[in-house]
Amino acid sequence: MLIFTCLFIFFFATTWAPGVFVVVSETYPLRVRAKGMAVATAANWLWGFLIAFFTPYITKAIRFYYGYVFFGCVLFSLFFVWACVPETKGLSLEDVDEMYSTFTPGTAFLNSNKTTKSEKHDRWI
Repeated sequence: MLIFTCLFIFFFATTWAPGVFVVVSETYPLRVRAKGMAVATAANWLWGFLIAFFTPYITKAIRFYYGYVFFGCVLFSLFFVWACVPETKGLSLEDVDEMYSTFTPGTAFLNSNKTTKSEKHDRWI
């Protein structure tokens, strides 16, 4: 179980820990982006505190099985990102806002971003 915990910490620290702020900053519409980022940052700190605070109590109760909790989080996050986080590479913030206005959660794997720069330029002219 220690290996699962170490893998979780490694993959989280190299991907979601800094990457979540990029995803969150592109998710909110321009008119509420600052407030949305403030709430998301506060929630991130709150959950980090709660995990750190309750981990000793949980490990005392279920011992090494706590590693399965981290492993479950990794599996869930893989599915969540695959299904619910669309690709925004090469899009302006306005394009991302437009994409999210028609986006259906759970279908990110169906919506591949294959628009070329010239197609985007023609669309805005």
